[in-house]
Amino acid sequence: MLELIADIARIIQGTVSVILLTGVFIAYLSWRSKQNLDRRAAALSFSLTRNKDYAEAENAFGIRFREFLSEKKPASVEQVAEIISQEKEIATKIKYLLAHWEIMAISILDDLVDEKVCFEMAGSTFVTSIEVLEPYIMDIRKNRLKRRTYDYLLILNKEWKNRIEKMERLGTISRFEQYENNGNNIGKLRRRLQSNLKEW
Repeated sequence: MLELIADIARIIQGTVSVILLTGVFIAYLSWRSKQNLDRRAAALSFSLTRNKDYAEAENAFGIRFREFLSEKKPASVEQVAEIISQEKEIATKIKYLLAHWEIMAISILDDLVDEKVCFEMAGSTFVTSIEVLEPYIMDIRKNRLKRRTYDYLLILNKEWKNRIEKMERLGTISRFEQYENNGNNIGKLRRRLQSNLKEW
């Protein structure tokens, strides 16, 4: 009889342990899901429409550097200096633009915001803008005291540039064209955007 009671106690103890472990696992999954949602929501704060100062800086940059952006070619340090000499305020706009991108890059690389959401919102614009300003950025970094300036921005640019080039080699980078090529199946597009795995 004592053995039966001991067996029942062990079964109850095992069942309680399984229930507790299951509860801990479910709590972890819920916490992880909340973290991912928070990271995606934070990524939206880098939206071009939610930040008025950024939108103004991006607009001014787009107007003054239209030729370079459309041809996706770097502007030399001298060309940037010439544009700044014609319109002093553009220097402030460039600094603001680069500071915005650097903060976004740090946030992405430190997993504070969702990288895929940011890429979908600003990937091509970011890569093209950095490509245009890269000689200017590298000139700033020649100063021994500014060697770390825009480190994260440059790292993220390489990663995203490689991704865009890979996507172009494999087909189209247009999400709409990918949607159409998959028989207008929104499910495939959603799965790609909702994946928590980084692509690098």
